[in-house]
Amino acid sequence: MEKEAGLGVVLAVLVLSLAILASCTPVQPGQQPPSPPQIPPQQLQQEALQEPPQQSQHQLFQQLEVKVEAKPYKFVAEKPTGWFRTGQDAGVVLYATGFGESGGPLVLNHPGKVATDGKRLIVSDTWNNRVLVWNEIPGESNHLPDLVLGQDDFYSNTPGLGASRMNWPMAVATDGTRLLVGDGFNDRVLVWNSFPTRNGQPADIVLGADDFGRWPNYFDLKNERDPEKRIYWPWDIWTDGQKVIVTSTVDGSVLVWNSFPTENNQPADLVLGYENFSARFGQQPENPMADLGTPRAVAFDGKHLIVGDYSAKRAFVWNGFPAKNGQPAGFSIIVKRVEDEPYNDIMGVAIKDNRLFASSAHQVYIWNSFPEHGEKEDLRIGQTRPTSDADGMSGPFGVASDGTRLIVADTNNNRVLIFNKIPTEPGVKADVVLGQPGSGVNIFMARNSCGGPGVFSNGEQLAIGCDFGRRIYIYNHLPDESKAEADVVINATWLGGVQQAIISGERLIAANREAGRILIWNKVPAVDNKLPDVILGTSTGLEWWRNGKGRAELNNPVSVASDGKRLFASDWGNNRILVWKSIPAGNQTPADLVLGQPDFDSTSAGEGLNQLDSPYQISTDGKRLVVADSANNRILVWKSIPVANGQPADFQIKITDHSTGSQDWFGLPQHARLAMPQGVFIYKDSLFVGDVGNNRVLVWTKFPESELGEPDIVIGQKDFQSNYPSSTKSGLFMPSFVSFDGSFLWVGEVKWSNRLLRFSVQPG
Repeated sequence: MEKEAGLGVVLAVLVLSLAILASCTPVQPGQQPPSPPQIPPQQLQQEALQEPPQQSQHQLFQQLEVKVEAKPYKFVAEKPTGWFRTGQDAGVVLYATGFGESGGPLVLNHPGKVATDGKRLIVSDTWNNRVLVWNEIPGESNHLPDLVLGQDDFYSNTPGLGASRMNWPMAVATDGTRLLVGDGFNDRVLVWNSFPTRNGQPADIVLGADDFGRWPNYFDLKNERDPEKRIYWPWDIWTDGQKVIVTSTVDGSVLVWNSFPTENNQPADLVLGYENFSARFGQQPENPMADLGTPRAVAFDGKHLIVGDYSAKRAFVWNGFPAKNGQPAGFSIIVKRVEDEPYNDIMGVAIKDNRLFASSAHQVYIWNSFPEHGEKEDLRIGQTRPTSDADGMSGPFGVASDGTRLIVADTNNNRVLIFNKIPTEPGVKADVVLGQPGSGVNIFMARNSCGGPGVFSNGEQLAIGCDFGRRIYIYNHLPDESKAEADVVINATWLGGVQQAIISGERLIAANREAGRILIWNKVPAVDNKLPDVILGTSTGLEWWRNGKGRAELNNPVSVASDGKRLFASDWGNNRILVWKSIPAGNQTPADLVLGQPDFDSTSAGEGLNQLDSPYQISTDGKRLVVADSANNRILVWKSIPVANGQPADFQIKITDHSTGSQDWFGLPQHARLAMPQGVFIYKDSLFVGDVGNNRVLVWTKFPESELGEPDIVIGQKDFQSNYPSSTKSGLFMPSFVSFDGSFLWVGEVKWSNRLLRFSVQPG
């Protein structure tokens, strides 16, 4: 989606940290590839079961927050029959506060940015599609907000367009009189000319769109808007009541209005990141100090303009305000979490009284005086690893200060931290915490939460991998109510992110992405935290990030599939599919077959029918094999199970509406093609595809026999031409993994939503 990686940047959540490359003896034609050195199974099992230093078995398997027993839930007693209808509603949602529900005035759901005028506190409650306002900065924890914008009341969560609705608002800014909101997935900035005084008050002006009811679809490559007006995913805003500065994150530019806008869709006066407005959406500047990556933060104090960048992993600094388009920054500031790691992205910045504050990774960096030459920070607060401890943070996106206090949007902990005094030493704890009502526990980390659910249903049970929550959930029955809690949780510090888990016969099989492993339980666990029986991949101990290649190693595996006999694994980081002709019974059993590569040592990406680029979900019915080849924006189909290394697919599905004329992928309108498909599932003679970039699931009632076959049903949109992202009952927001069990279609949303939705077949 962002400029340096095209639409594939949404996959940035799968960043590689460490690769251990294993060598194999060259194979001559006709020879069987040699097996890797085998470690005795007893030794492997001891390694898997051993406790890490200074850690008891109880500590190893403790919940990330607190131990919460599963609650009984209503489950399906009688399954529906019928088929799907375009645009139908979901009936059940898991891992969310409910359909159209925010959770209340104090339940924050991934707060993005914070702002203050020294008196008020403004918080973008991003996933709740609202902005909260406290008329005075709270002096005690969980003080109720005074105002909500984007919703009619504190209990609603309905995204949308219009002057009084929002869709994933991220940026907030005020000069004390006016209020500005960067309405992220509506690609616009909302402006209130005087500070709002009532709930749901509509904005007065919109920037980035002709009117409040218009959504400029940024995936429509053929019909870009005016480069002086177009805003792509505004992540941050700064204003002093005169100038307005907006980060247009997707295309890597910063837009400047030299005087405060007074009318809808008013063009910007200045652009940074490109030589001029005409070059915007075109070739990047040659000077790296003029070439922004994906800017996520901005601040100006009259002397320094600073832009924090995600992909460039630095903050760009201009001494004085730039006077011309594309003016290069004077220098940059970098931060590191630990010395032997690469630079970190900078997500939030603030300048107050010559102090600089920057949020990055899981910490806030503080300079007691502005670093005029890029000097190292004086202090940092938070910890190097994500934590919800009182002195920790997890992915803070926003930071603000009134000169006395420091305010931090602790995004992944779903809370806002207020320090009544600017910290002067590490390890300090916030004086005020907003967003954890009642128990003081992050409700989104309890037993009914999941980050990026990789779902599978066998018609009787659910198995779910939680990549960001580092868990596996098992439901012994199919839930028939929203917010149901899993019966069994596998949640251990050694596990790392699990992208998908499936049930195959009596077995549970999981793609343990962060550790580069496939985990197999010979029987679906009936109790929490049961260790696997078989471990495939590099790592058999308790560590993460042990990736490799070859026949017995994997690199960020994201999906598994089985027909009860064979095992297939989508080895995302190696751009390949590994195949075991029988489900392995021993640790580190080497694969028998590789697809997407000519041999087990090759890892290059490609776009031929015999190549893959970032393959995601895979599915098989025992006769056919299908793969969501995400970065190539296609589904690959093998009409029969492959039998040779590098065997090409029989055809690909990229175009979903051949009636639109042009067969050139970039010449097609967005709705007529796949955009970053991550989900794919075969059920009998039907095919389901999770089309992430178009926010929809496409259904082929009759399995396509060639690339000319077109879907006949769409879920998540009202028709095949729409692709608006929405967390409503009938909408979808980046749908990734899909699974159909004959009665229910289960859809796991990824990245910016994390809902798991159940759509029921409808009677004829």
